[in-house]
Amino acid sequence: MTIPGTDLAITEGDEKIVGLLQQKMEVAQMTMHELLSQMIFGDGTGNSSKDFDGLLNAISTSNTYGGISRSTNSWWQAQVDTTGGAVSLDAINAMIGKCTIGNKKPDLIITTQTLFDKVWSRVQPQQRFLDSKSPLAQVGFSGINFNGHADMIVDNHCPSGYMFFLNTDYWRLIINRNKNFTWTPEKTPVEQDAYVRQLLVMGNLVCVQPRVQGLMTGLS
Repeated sequence: MTIPGTDLAITEGDEKIVGLLQQKMEVAQMTMHELLSQMIFGDGTGNSSKDFDGLLNAISTSNTYGGISRSTNSWWQAQVDTTGGAVSLDAINAMIGKCTIGNKKPDLIITTQTLFDKVWSRVQPQQRFLDSKSPLAQVGFSGINFNGHADMIVDNHCPSGYMFFLNTDYWRLIINRNKNFTWTPEKTPVEQDAYVRQLLVMGNLVCVQPRVQGLMTGLS
């Protein structure tokens, strides 16, 4: 975040200066949160590969993840269906089954508004919406529940035609304690009249059991 010295001078007075800084810092925090959301749905290659390892990196069948090659270690592969076509309840149920091992089942399905609306139109007669006891319902999310264990919600960062099936017990968002959305001290560049601070975050999104995670692509 950089604020030119002239902007600080124009605001005049301590109260107005504080107001300007607060607004700038809030915008920077919102931008950081947006970038983090985008990273979660990415493949980790953005920002010169400094992005978090997103869902597309973890839920795959062919790449190397966590230093383990999936080409030679099938047990490390996620469940991926690229058949595409019109979304159906049967296909969703089949993917849930592929991601299930024993009593370990996907408990969160994330998709686009378009696909969510298609599913909603199919389940609406049965009114299979989130149970009021669902953790997602308690924090304000609205969605659809499948077979009493998987909640489907919308995220506008989800790529078009994609549907993610997550077992959230096996995901970890690791944040460095010293760079947990931390502001650096004020800096003054030697070549300009400006107020400079940086908002730092360092960490990664980690999946410890890819085989119980799933992805469907090319849906309509």
